[in-house]
Amino acid sequence: MAYKYDLFLSYKHLEDWKPWVFEIFVLLLKASIETQLGRRIKIFQDVNEISPTETDESKLVAEIARGLGGSRCIVALWSMMYFRSRWCWCESRSFAKRMDQTSAWSPIYPVVLHNGEYFPDFARAIQWLDVREYAIPNMRTLSRVHEGLSETIRKGAGELAPTIERAPQWQPEW
Repeated sequence: MAYKYDLFLSYKHLEDWKPWVFEIFVLLLKASIETQLGRRIKIFQDVNEISPTETDESKLVAEIARGLGGSRCIVALWSMMYFRSRWCWCESRSFAKRMDQTSAWSPIYPVVLHNGEYFPDFARAIQWLDVREYAIPNMRTLSRVHEGLSETIRKGAGELAPTIERAPQWQPEW
């Protein structure tokens, strides 16, 4: 197997946040990275890769593990609720283990939605993209706040694109 995805999207599932995550953030991020790289990217998004009616936890774990192992980097939308989620915690930790195996490359690209002061130690040690002032669930597109988020993501994509390209050779244990 080789990498199937450029990014793994890790986020805390909250119904109020779905429009912001998928209709605003992911679209802006994808467009910005594709512009930087000059090619299309593929993002593992559980809502697209896993059936919403799937209830068998072993199948869910297998699909998430497949997505994690097949992704070059993780974009994690961090908040306190994120770190209280067993799923989110495991997703970030799986990439933190990769980071421990490499010295000059970090596969974790955190995007901070809220707080940050009380994150776990490993999370506070990683540089993040700060979108706290733009993390508004009912944000309207083409508003000034949306423009600010777009510019922040565009700058972040400039950091993330080379990280995707520098991903080490795929390892089966991932």
